[in-house]
Amino acid sequence: MGNRIYFLKKDVQLDEQQLRELGETASKERDALLKERPELRAFQKEIDWRLKCAGSFENRMAVLGIMMEANLKELQKQLKHLFNITSNLPTAF
Repeated sequence: MGNRIYFLKKDVQLDEQQLRELGETASKERDALLKERPELRAFQKEIDWRLKCAGSFENRMAVLGIMMEANLKELQKQLKHLFNITSNLPTAF
């Protein structure tokens, strides 16, 4: 992998209650998205499994970064394919 992800430590301190509320909000948003887009459930299960096996916070963040990079590369591949298709179309003007 050519890219590295660096994390900056921020001096923001959240108390336990704020962290709990943040986690609950994120979980509700995830559940709403999965209800709206059930085809994403398999991908969410893969994310959950990989994070469970990752161990430390740093490893979990690295796993997420790798997964995002892989999906961005696939998106780039599909966009290039779409560009190649559309660049061969005749223009209407």
